[in-house]
Amino acid sequence: MSRTEEVKILIVEDNPGDVQIITGMVEEMGYPVELTIAVDGREAINRLRRVTLHDLPDLVILDLNLPKVHGYEILAMIRSTPCLKELPVVVMTGSLNPDDEVRSRRLGATDYRIKPATIDEMDLIAVVLRNHIEAVSRSKGSRRAPGPIASPGQGPLRMDDGRSRRPHGMDGPRFVWNDPAAVPPGNGRFIG
Repeated sequence: MSRTEEVKILIVEDNPGDVQIITGMVEEMGYPVELTIAVDGREAINRLRRVTLHDLPDLVILDLNLPKVHGYEILAMIRSTPCLKELPVVVMTGSLNPDDEVRSRRLGATDYRIKPATIDEMDLIAVVLRNHIEAVSRSKGSRRAPGPIASPGQGPLRMDDGRSRRPHGMDGPRFVWNDPAAVPPGNGRFIG
């Protein structure tokens, strides 16, 4: 895949630990990706307002509870901007309030996921993100199967070798920490 066929993903997330986990999951999938990080809502809006056809993201992963501008406002701006309104937006939030999902979907979220608290939940999020990335890749006309973009195990996360026990019906990639010391400090939502 040439550089122009990379899947461009904008991650809008203020928690560095969550950014590390999301980028680790995406990079370990093996798709050629270009990741851009916006650490607050204002930065995300500024990036999206300056976007050109060349650097238009293919997918947005959006936290709701952001400093400066809330995720709802970003989602509303995306859906009201002609060149952005079809952009897939996966809301990924730590909020357990069911009203957040209802409001996000009303505003046009493509998908809504609660940030994982366990490895099994992280596996499910990885499957969801992989499905979105595959859909974007197909829509861009890519016919090549994903290949590694880094040596296996090079990042903070790696795919499990498949020998660990899995809940019934759970398939897709399972991620484990290469180094337990790499588990991000902070909110404690992610268990390594």
